[in-house]
Amino acid sequence: MDVRSDFRKSCWQHAPQPADGALPFVMATVFALVSLCSCEPDPLNVEDLKFPETRIVVNSMILSDGSIAVHVSQSLEALEASDESNPRELIAAVAINDADVTLTMGGKNHRLELLQDGIYKGTGIPLIAGQRCDLSVVSTSFGTVTATTTIREQVPFESVRATPVRNEHDTYWIEVTYAVNDPAVTNYYLVTLQRPKKEEDMDQLLMPEAHTRAVNDKTFNGHHFSETFTATHKNLAPGDTIEVSLSNVPLDYF
Repeated sequence: MDVRSDFRKSCWQHAPQPADGALPFVMATVFALVSLCSCEPDPLNVEDLKFPETRIVVNSMILSDGSIAVHVSQSLEALEASDESNPRELIAAVAINDADVTLTMGGKNHRLELLQDGIYKGTGIPLIAGQRCDLSVVSTSFGTVTATTTIREQVPFESVRATPVRNEHDTYWIEVTYAVNDPAVTNYYLVTLQRPKKEEDMDQLLMPEAHTRAVNDKTFNGHHFSETFTATHKNLAPGDTIEVSLSNVPLDYF
């Protein structure tokens, strides 16, 4: 069926007979009205939405100097932020700065010190593979959360090389070639490229611009492994410094 033909016939049968040359104007007007009406969506009613209870959110990382940083914040609903939100101000607004953050390993407690904007740091904490690690966060405002994990065996790079590759923006991406000797147990790796993490660089701790590659050792368990990939997440310029790290993480984090 020719829908356009039927539509024109319907308009002609139900519309008054126009003068010569008037039909194109009538037809154009009909099409314009149809187009305008179809582009007006129904308004979204958000007044009756129920927001869930605010909860504690915890993220952690091991810094290049061997210290541990834990970021403690409160959950944020999607409607509370927009493209116009200032990320730095938003992070400061949701930070939890009244928490007692403790790591317990080998029966010894290690209390972390608050730096700023919900970042707590601990130094001199021994990380022993196979040992259980308990994290406790107690906030007077938001309550208590705990987590437990087992320290994974550190698997170092056997070799790693980063090579600048010029792109169409006349800046550079990074091509990374690395190799590892994989232990004969199941491992889950994260290969991460980012600017070096420093205590004084709070923006990097809070909003890292990182490229992360997940690698499962299912196809090379217990063997030597090497690969090359290109990180295109950020355009770099001469003089920029990057850090390439290899993390062995639990399956639930992977």
